[in-house]
Amino acid sequence: MPEPPDDEDMRMTGEEHEQWHRKHRKQSGPEHDALIRTMGITEEEHEVWHQLHGTAMDRGEKGLRRRVDPREVGNAFLEYCIKKKWLVREGRGHNAKYYPTAEGQDALGKFGLDL
Repeated sequence: MPEPPDDEDMRMTGEEHEQWHRKHRKQSGPEHDALIRTMGITEEEHEVWHQLHGTAMDRGEKGLRRRVDPREVGNAFLEYCIKKKWLVREGRGHNAKYYPTAEGQDALGKFGLDL
């Protein structure tokens, strides 16, 4: 992991932050968190920084975003559809089967699903 900037109190201005990121490779979330701890930045300071300067996601920086597990997204969407009464579940776990209701066929069609 790259060393933090040599700053007396380990704090950076916005320009120093941008220079540091231009000079060093993108970091994963855990690497970023470790660097923040190494620099002695509190969670409150970190949150304020990102409120003022945006987050990696705001800037579209893939390297600093948390990766999404598509199965979690899919499972959450299935649960949402069941609550909306767009789908009916038969069974549980890996053996579960999902069937669209009449309302669900129309609603899910808006998501590009041809059921």
